[in-house]
Amino acid sequence: MKRSRIVLFVVTVLLVLSFVAGPVQAQGEPPVWDGEIPDLGEYTPRYDEGFPAPGEVNLDGGAIPYSPNGELVYSRLPKLYFYREALATKYWVEIYDFVAGITYTVKGSGTCDTWYCYLQPPTKLKTFNNFPITGGFYAWRVQSKIGGSWGPWSPYAPFFVRSKGFTSTFDSDKAKWYDVYGTWTLSKGALKTKGTSAGLWDSTLQRELFKQIEYTVTMKRKSTSDHASCAIVLGNPSPLGTDKHWDDGIYYCYGNNKALGVFKYVNGAISWLSPGYITMSEVNAYDWNTLRVVVNYPYVDFWINGTFFGWSTDTSFTDGHVGVTMFDSWDAKDPLLVDQAVVVADQRITQVEHDPALLWGPNPDVDPDLNPGIIPSDGGATGTR
Repeated sequence: MKRSRIVLFVVTVLLVLSFVAGPVQAQGEPPVWDGEIPDLGEYTPRYDEGFPAPGEVNLDGGAIPYSPNGELVYSRLPKLYFYREALATKYWVEIYDFVAGITYTVKGSGTCDTWYCYLQPPTKLKTFNNFPITGGFYAWRVQSKIGGSWGPWSPYAPFFVRSKGFTSTFDSDKAKWYDVYGTWTLSKGALKTKGTSAGLWDSTLQRELFKQIEYTVTMKRKSTSDHASCAIVLGNPSPLGTDKHWDDGIYYCYGNNKALGVFKYVNGAISWLSPGYITMSEVNAYDWNTLRVVVNYPYVDFWINGTFFGWSTDTSFTDGHVGVTMFDSWDAKDPLLVDQAVVVADQRITQVEHDPALLWGPNPDVDPDLNPGIIPSDGGATGTR
């Protein structure tokens, strides 16, 4: 599976994972791993932190994890819901961090309703980050105390902690931004790259993974007119292409010649989502431009400086990184500056019927020798949408 490729490089330092069904694990013994990190697309988002709706009676008795269980949570202090045990006076929850190999524990009577109780972690958990992986993947279990004695541990329940988003202004740091290719430094309140050598894609990514998002990034290319500067969504850089493009991702690119275009790489193969590059008068040549992308699976919508550019559908990726990239020109004095990058992720974006007249169909006849980093001086059709 594609997502497992992102973390292959950490397999040597992590035990392989996957949860063993069957007998309850012994006290203090974490789950056994048997392969690869699960496809995050198979985990259900949990947005609501309120008590779950009444469920079926727990016929087996005992405190057993209810939620999160195979879910993505958007809180670093998630409420860990388990079935209430009528005679219990206290509960004991263990949370195992797969990456750090640390177990957090919390004991208490819990906050309960008729069906469920919850306890919360004693410290904020980490969101799921990559390059390298630093946390965000957990499993938890619970036991109850009745009549002065602790009962057996429940089975483990896995979950991921996902980010609600971020705002990077680059005034003082580039926290969680990773240089995929080229050198990206802070310069007078912006993230800057000077490029490396002609004909290559320099890029940087945010280490958190996202799916349903609104991504807004403001950037400025100072010199060349016909080389692409791009926002990337749903991306995975590994392995980089020979020209340093990402192996996966949707590229939303513009040039100072006022052309805009959208294409994607899937397993290193390129195809257009927009019908090539299109000239838009809204592009601010040699000045700041704000690119906005809304990913509402399977829809992806694009704006430039507040003007709608178009939309497409894509089912190639379940989630991925956001990033910024530029095609390096032959001018050594052609830096790209990024003023701000913002992601809002903890929301269910309202589905709105899309106008079929604005749908871009993928182009199956893309020239295999196409270099989308070089934008033709004639961008094709002109006008606004």
